[in-house]
Formats: sequence, structure tokens, C-alpha cells
Amino acid sequence: MSEADQQPLRNAIHLATGLAAPWVLLMPDPWMRWGIVAMVVVALAIDLARTVFGRAWLDRLLPGVYRDREPLGLSGATFLTIGYLAAVWLFPPPAAAGGILALAVGDPAAAVVGRWYGARTGRPGKTWAGSVACCVACIPALWLLSPFGLPAAAAGGAMAALVERRAGPLDNVLVPVAVAMLLNLWVV
Repeated sequence: MSEADQQPLRNAIHLATGLAAPWVLLMPDPWMRWGIVAMVVVALAIDLARTVFGRAWLDRLLPGVYRDREPLGLSGATFLTIGYLAAVWLFPPPAAAGGILALAVGDPAAAVVGRWYGARTGRPGKTWAGSVACCVACIPALWLLSPFGLPAAAAGGAMAALVERRAGPLDNVLVPVAVAMLLNLWVV
């Protein structure tokens, strides 16, 4: 299965992880943190199972979720959950939820638009169209779900796009942390 064929299910799962944002906003500590820790544990367990038993069983269960360049070791999904955990641990819930939401919405938007409309220039696998889509998708999501105004949402969208474009394979860890940091500084 080509990477283009893999993308719809990957994007759907990415978007679904955005449910962690309202979880972070609504659940009291320590339940909120333990819920995110559980996400990390599940992702690590799946990666361990992929390493021990091979990838074929998982490809049959969830075809196309793992990229060809993720044969063994930590997957993008694990890095995503680690990024969510770092945001939750380092920042107050509203900022952490914004960081989580920025990655959950912005990364799939960048992937879809970048594949459809983008000419690859500058960064391997990144397009300007995808970066703009990341920013544009994040702004209403951050504005509607988090307690920040439109200027903060726009700054968060721009930060998500910048980090997603420049961070390479660590974007799943760095986008939620960078956006949460910016939103946290915005309200100080």
C-alpha cells in the first residue's frame, strides 16, 4: 500500500486524538494526566508488539496506519502521545489542550492539502500549501475550543505551521509543546 493510500486512515486517527483536548479541559487532575499517560502506554505497547511480533498483524488490523519508514521502533503515534504528555505536564490545561488540538487538526490538514495542491519545495515531504493549511485549520479549532481569543488562536496556528514545517520527524512531539508554550505565554 502506497503512502498516499495510507493517508486517509492515518489522518482520521490523528483527528480522533484531538478528543484528548476536551479531556484535558474537562477532567480534574490527576485523572486528566493519567488519561494521557494511558495513551502513551497503549502506543508504547503497540510499538513493542510490532517489534516482537512483526508488523504484518497490525497492518491487517489497521491497514496503512504505519508508514513504510516506521517498520520497528517508536512510531509517529507514540511520538504524538509523548508530545501530548509533555504539553500536559509542562503547561496548564487550557494551553496544553490548545497544543494538543493544534497537532490533531493541523497535521492532517497539512498532509491532505500538501498532497493535493503542494509542490514540494524547501523541506523534504513539506509543502507551502500544507503549511498554510495547517495554520488555517488550527485557527478556528483553537479559537472555538480553547479559552483564547482570535489573536492568540492565529498566533497558535502560525506556531503550529512553523514547527510542523521545520521540526522534521519530531513534529508530533514539538508542535503540542510549542503551541502550548505560546498560548501559556499569551495569557501571562
